[in-house]
Amino acid sequence: MLAGAGGQTEGIFAEFTTSKGDFTVFLNYEKAPRAVASFVGLATGEHDWVDPEGNVWKRPFFDASLFHRVIPKVAVQGGGVPSPALSFTPQLGGPAWTGGERWVQTFTNPPGITTNSFGTYVLVMTNAPGVQTNYTFGSETVETNLPTFTQGTLQALLRVNTSPVVTTATYFNAVMTNNTLSEVVRTHSIPVAWVYNNRGSSTQIVTYDIQLNFLVTNTFRSMEVNTNFDNAGFYMLEDVQNGLLHSNGVISMANSGPNTDGSQFFITTTNVAGWDGSYTVFGHVVTGMDTVRALSDVAVDGQNANRPLEDLSLSRVVIRREGAAARAFDIHGQKVPIIENGPISVAPEGTNLAVKVELAEQSETMVRSSADLKTWETFQNFGFYTNPTFVLSGLLSEVPARHFFHSWRILYPQPITSLPSNRGRQFSFLWNGSNAPLQEVLFSTNAMQSGAYRVTRGTNVIVGTIFIGDTWVQNPYSARLMFMDDTGQQYTFSMGFAPGAQSNRFSGTVVHQISGASGSVSGWFWVLP
Repeated sequence: MLAGAGGQTEGIFAEFTTSKGDFTVFLNYEKAPRAVASFVGLATGEHDWVDPEGNVWKRPFFDASLFHRVIPKVAVQGGGVPSPALSFTPQLGGPAWTGGERWVQTFTNPPGITTNSFGTYVLVMTNAPGVQTNYTFGSETVETNLPTFTQGTLQALLRVNTSPVVTTATYFNAVMTNNTLSEVVRTHSIPVAWVYNNRGSSTQIVTYDIQLNFLVTNTFRSMEVNTNFDNAGFYMLEDVQNGLLHSNGVISMANSGPNTDGSQFFITTTNVAGWDGSYTVFGHVVTGMDTVRALSDVAVDGQNANRPLEDLSLSRVVIRREGAAARAFDIHGQKVPIIENGPISVAPEGTNLAVKVELAEQSETMVRSSADLKTWETFQNFGFYTNPTFVLSGLLSEVPARHFFHSWRILYPQPITSLPSNRGRQFSFLWNGSNAPLQEVLFSTNAMQSGAYRVTRGTNVIVGTIFIGDTWVQNPYSARLMFMDDTGQQYTFSMGFAPGAQSNRFSGTVVHQISGASGSVSGWFWVLP
């Protein structure tokens, strides 16, 4: 029987084979059962997973993968599946400005009065055809398309009063992708709002000379495909308070915010106490720490998410169970999300096509379609479904004679806890740090109406307006919120929603849209009904 560096002879061990050598990790299934169950299931192929193209796989996930991110002499990260690259190459011609409306508005504001100005504008975006290419996963080559990435920006040039200074402010960004091999034209109706808040003691008259411009940039994703890495298709609840700390040589779940654990992991090569409470530690290295240090010592591209300049291959992960307790640990009983091909029925009905899709309780379902089994598009994303299991039926007309449908879904044994929307709700954010503010934000029930905020720091209280255009992205146990206030600060918060918790942690960034000043924030939040 093999013994680890810590004298451990029983337990669950993961044996890594890499391009820099081998190492072994003890997986602490007692203190981090869900993280260990997920890792073991992916390593052995006992848990299905889905790639960015929507294909469901039942095979070892980590074999023939890469360590795609390195923080030199601190940590090495792996456990991702290749997705379209982060870098973008402009097409010939590049970006072009087109002039928009111009008008003059005068606001007369008594003390303490806020004036709102609102308009709706149209932005037409042309998406160039996608780029046909392949990507290789292990020894298998999959035919696919890299989509065209098109970004449209609405910008306003404002001249205030008689000032010769022109202030530039960007109010809207639209991002579209075209997965097809044909040009696609999309029209966007864009709400734009300006808010003037008189916090002075006397009446103020402000004149805005406003010039709107549109910028549309067509780009295609570069032919590199191993630059950006996704999870195995699911998120799950974290366990950051399990008592395991980020000391030298631990393995921990990488995430993109609270309650977004998935397949990605990192291994530390030093003590990183600042990460405690933010990531789920689920084991530690018992042999081969020199290999881990060699992986973390390579040169990286600091401008491209710390991508190693040489490929760090993870050839294989073998799971070894020693002892009765380790062999009895049930990876299917730890509430890890389950990925599977979803039930779908397609049959002709007269000149139409009858489609039936089963929506399971506590699930997320996606249906994709293709005309050639090579290029797949999202046919319907049903999002998160929390009601009892239901079969949704519908008729499709004008369907080509040759067409294919594929459904996959994620089942969540732990009920979905995140909010579907921020509309009509008040959030209170208590930031970490000394003299930290309490930020209270109320969002309107109508997306076309601005919200309000109040920031309390000691005895100082500031109130103001939230611009129209806030966004909310729901995950099963978390959400991502973005909004901007009338001082030009743009907030992007990742928010966890733990079952039964009255308050949850958040992390995020704050960027001033004029000065460009930015910073990271974290803390706790709670929501009023």
